[in-house]
Amino acid sequence: MTKISTGMTAQRLKNSILQMAVQGKLVAQDPNDEPASVLLERIKAEKEELIKKGKAKRDKNESVIFRRGNSYYELRNGTEVCIDDELPFDVPDSWEWVRLATLIELISGQDFPPDKYNEKSNGIPYFTGASNIENGELLINRWTPMPRCIAHPKDILIVCKGAGVGKMAIIPENID
Repeated sequence: MTKISTGMTAQRLKNSILQMAVQGKLVAQDPNDEPASVLLERIKAEKEELIKKGKAKRDKNESVIFRRGNSYYELRNGTEVCIDDELPFDVPDSWEWVRLATLIELISGQDFPPDKYNEKSNGIPYFTGASNIENGELLINRWTPMPRCIAHPKDILIVCKGAGVGKMAIIPENID
């Protein structure tokens, strides 16, 4: 168990709690919970269905991480590579290591010039990045009648450039 000092700053405490949660040390692990491997199989099947329907593309650099003995390996482009030195900590037995790309589809948006969007609710909401996310909530103040990349309800938007790196929000189900 990780000890928490009483002299910790609020940010250090937050970071410590987050680190414990990521490592599975914040709450007791329930052996009756579904193992991560079952969830990963469902995600894989859903991705395959999307690929068949032409709604997603197959990942050219698909990764499969597995354990053999006391070591972890990754199958990358048909080659097995030991990745023990890449894993920052041990995880509970029912957990799995995966690359983020195994779980998500990364879609990058595009900035429009001012003549391609408006502030008059004409079209669909247009998000430009960090300026549209405040405390995890979306601020809708621009619209575009000609979208190039569409986010759907329950999609997670994460800012990956500029001063707002790391800001994120979930598209609400009832977006206007």
